Amino acid sequence: MCNGASFIGTDDSTPIDQRTIKGDATDTAILRFSESASNGPNRIDVAKMVASHEKIFEIPFNSKNKWMLTIIHERRGGGDKMEFGEPFMLVKGAPDVLFPACSTALNVDGSVVPFDGAAYQRVSAIQSEWSSEGQRVLALCSRSLDGVQIDFNHTSANDVEKMMYSQLTNLTLVGLVGIRDPPRSDVRAAIQVIRGAG
Repeated sequence: MCNGASFIGTDDSTPIDQRTIKGDATDTAILRFSESASNGPNRIDVAKMVASHEKIFEIPFNSKNKWMLTIIHERRGGGDKMEFGEPFMLVKGAPDVLFPACSTALNVDGSVVPFDGAAYQRVSAIQSEWSSEGQRVLALCSRSLDGVQIDFNHTSANDVEKMMYSQLTNLTLVGLVGIRDPPRSDVRAAIQVIRGAG
């Protein structure tokens, strides 16, 4: 739900790795990964989860922020009785930028613990290990915006964006994702040609 990529022109019967995707390389990798979770042992219905939420606002990734932010809320009911749950902020980005904004972390069992001491050290060790293996590591965070007084329908996008920068605190670290981008098989020959050309 905090992703700028989308499948285009293919249906669910096409293998995930062969589906055409519109989006940057990072969001494409995360979209393929999350979609593969639909077929995994835990059977997460990604399409149903996305359909049951509405995106209210988004700050796309940029190299200055090093994160992407999306605000969503859950759709409840249907037709004329459509209601929405409390808004949530979802953020994904560089751990070195987001870790200082996290005050809690989500355990595997769903419990929330303070993000300090042992929890911080454990997660930092995982990040270091994955980074040393050449993976690009992203932190995935969330925060309830219940109680934040803002009317998304009548506030300018610039004012919402300014407010979201100020609300980028007390995040809950939901998890880490590591992305590998191994060299293609023809890279060695290409490097030899480039070296040969000086």
